[in-house]
Amino acid sequence: MNDCTDKVFKLIKVNPIAGAVGAEIVNVNLSSNLDQEILKEIYKAFLSFNVIFFRDQKFEPKSQKEFADKIGKPIIYPFVKGLEQFPEITPILKKETDKN
Repeated sequence: MNDCTDKVFKLIKVNPIAGAVGAEIVNVNLSSNLDQEILKEIYKAFLSFNVIFFRDQKFEPKSQKEFADKIGKPIIYPFVKGLEQFPEITPILKKETDKN
């Protein structure tokens, strides 16, 4: 992490991925009851980097939706069908034959 992100984010660790777009947040468990200040920093990271990543999270669609509701208003993507009980969640599936 560079000095810039150290000064902006006090409660979360943000690792920029590439240039001005994309960052990974590495010290947050999204399935836990997150403090409001942590949620504000996650949202600030989203606004700063446009795309944020959280690796190795273990939560079901219901808790994923609950987290999304805390930082914004999820919308239903009109061109791809979402999950039946959670239409705001669009699954991204990788096949065994996919290389990347």
